Formats: sequence, structure tokens, C-alpha cells
Amino acid sequence: MGLPLPVGLALVACEGFDRSPNGNLNLKGILNRIESDTFPLLLPQLCVYAALTDIRPRCQCKLDIIDGATDEPILSGLEFEAPQVQQAMGTGVCEIAIDFTPFPISRSGVVLVRLFANDQLLLQRSLIVEQSGPTKESDI
Repeated sequence: MGLPLPVGLALVACEGFDRSPNGNLNLKGILNRIESDTFPLLLPQLCVYAALTDIRPRCQCKLDIIDGATDEPILSGLEFEAPQVQQAMGTGVCEIAIDFTPFPISRSGVVLVRLFANDQLLLQRSLIVEQSGPTKESDI
């Protein structure tokens, strides 16, 4: 039996993030769907936020982003050891924020953002990428 997995609390794709003066992470432009008139598309920035808890020592994590139709990597595995966060009242929450600048998308379809812990899929997020059509007078 392998190492116990952390508990995945959130996996969010967004347009950016920053930290407030009190240290809180602020996510900007939460992404569920991306539209473009043309492909390939080069997003100026794609950020991924993950929150984990119950992290055991030596927990190896990997984040990748793939084409949902072909499983071809858009971003190969970014590997890191998840830091343990302890609080007086138990295990705390580890927040991970990663910035990909710029971020290429070759075609419309589904993009999958995946977070693995100890080689097991922990969290997955789908982004729908659509080609936008010409504006119709009825849409105005």
C-alpha cells in the first residue's frame, strides 16, 4: 500500500492572482470557458491554484495540462514536493499558485488541468475552449 494521499480541496484555473497585504491569495478572472476567434491561441497568462490538506511527509505532486481529446501534453508534468503545513489545531491548508506566461492552446476542445499526488490523480479541472463565431446583428 502506498503513502496516504493528501485531501484535495480546490483546483482553479484563472487569469491571474496576487497577495493582499494580510497574505491572502486573490484569484482574478476564474476560467471555466475560453473563447477565441482564431487558433492557435496564445493566452497572455494562465494561472492554476490548488489547495491541499492532510499532507504527509515526502508527498510528491505533479501538475500537468493536457488536450482532453488526445491526452497530448500541453504542459508536461511540473513536479514538486508538497510542503507540510501544521497549525496549532491540526493540519493546515497548503495553497499552491502557479503562473504560466504565456500559455498556448492549439485548437478548440477540452483542456484538462490535472494534479497528481504520489502518482495518483487527486484533482482534475476541465476548461472548455470554443471557437467564437461572427457576431450576428441579433446578438447585439
